[in-house]
Amino acid sequence: MVKELSIESIKKDIIDKLMNNMDILKYLEAERRVAEGTRLEEFFNRFIYDHDTTCAGANYISVEVAEHDGSCITRVGDKKYVVTIKMGLEWEENVCALASVVAGIIDKLYPNRRKFSNVPFKTVDNCLSVSDYGYSQTPIFNMISLENQRKSQLHRMITFEVE
Repeated sequence: MVKELSIESIKKDIIDKLMNNMDILKYLEAERRVAEGTRLEEFFNRFIYDHDTTCAGANYISVEVAEHDGSCITRVGDKKYVVTIKMGLEWEENVCALASVVAGIIDKLYPNRRKFSNVPFKTVDNCLSVSDYGYSQTPIFNMISLENQRKSQLHRMITFEVE
């Protein structure tokens, strides 16, 4: 059975898996935060976002989905979805391991995904720059405000397509 794809269904599938993964919660320091009074339900849109966020704190994962006409339209309504997952951790040395866990979740949810990439990017003086290593003709630049008062921070961004 093929599951119906939409922006909402893709976001829900990914967010549900992220919210229910113990490794993800470990990297987001869930145990400490719960001991301080944060309920696990409050992690949604506080640490794990269902939208692209440019003002996330040091520990975050954001999920955004774009919808496009498919590359080979055979029927009216064929779509492709481009998923972008950004993440950052206060302890930068763990951000690659976090990205690996997220990539494993994506592999299981969307084994037939295409154009997968997992790239680092760094915020410097509250500006975000992404190096696409020559795979894109259009560089992406956004603004971000670092809440931890650092001059720079390492993040990772996973992108892929599903049809």
